[in-house]
Amino acid sequence: MNWPVFRKEWLDIVPDVFTRAIMVNAYCKAGKVERAVEFVKEMEKLGFELNVVSYNSLVDGYVSLGDVEGAKGVLKFYE
Repeated sequence: MNWPVFRKEWLDIVPDVFTRAIMVNAYCKAGKVERAVEFVKEMEKLGFELNVVSYNSLVDGYVSLGDVEGAKGVLKFYE
């Protein structure tokens, strides 16, 4: 997956916890929860930690789509 905003070569910066949370929240608010999940997995694979805002955004995203089980899955996974 190509995340141009976060590619080091693009701006020669490393995203912080706040910029990652903004991306997760933006995907979820756009109804693209699965893209948000892919983004989270990619960031975790790269060794980045996410904050509670990111996980809350995922839960809210699933709930807004009517996927209560998806929301519960996020809560269970990140307990």
